[in-house]
Amino acid sequence: MNSSYQTLLDQALTNHHVTNSFVPKIAIVGIGNELNGDDGAGVLVARKIKPALSFSEKLSIVEGSIAPENFSAPIRRFKPDWIWLFDAADLCRQPGHIEIITLEEINGVTVFAHGLPLSIFGKYLQSETGASVIIFGIQPENLEPFTKISEVVGKSIDRLSEELISWLKNNIINQSS
Repeated sequence: MNSSYQTLLDQALTNHHVTNSFVPKIAIVGIGNELNGDDGAGVLVARKIKPALSFSEKLSIVEGSIAPENFSAPIRRFKPDWIWLFDAADLCRQPGHIEIITLEEINGVTVFAHGLPLSIFGKYLQSETGASVIIFGIQPENLEPFTKISEVVGKSIDRLSEELISWLKNNIINQSS
């Protein structure tokens, strides 16, 4: 796994275990418009993770598409400890670059949420659930209407999905039993 994700996720898990004696429940929310090229990146991450891990009661995986706020009720009912939001974001980096952004940091990043701004959606979910919210921003190459995901972003999505599936299996699912 990318060392920066690994470090952040491992540290978050360590911090969680300091104050809690249970494995966190995680809501994974993919956001974006699949009809606009790389804007669909977040939805594709959720879609790739779902078949591998949807069996776990520690995870709720949502394809939030262009209106993730429509899924706030099921997310609240799930009562997650962590919420991971995935969306295309202008990080001023090379296409395909993925960066973890906290709610506190999001104001300096253009995130391509489509209804409610992602910062407001994230803060709302945080206030309603008490969960920690992080955003996985994916630098797009192409946002043109009616185009497919670019090759470079597609490869980043595949890599990120595989890394997160592995991390979740090792640190959340296998620890739950």
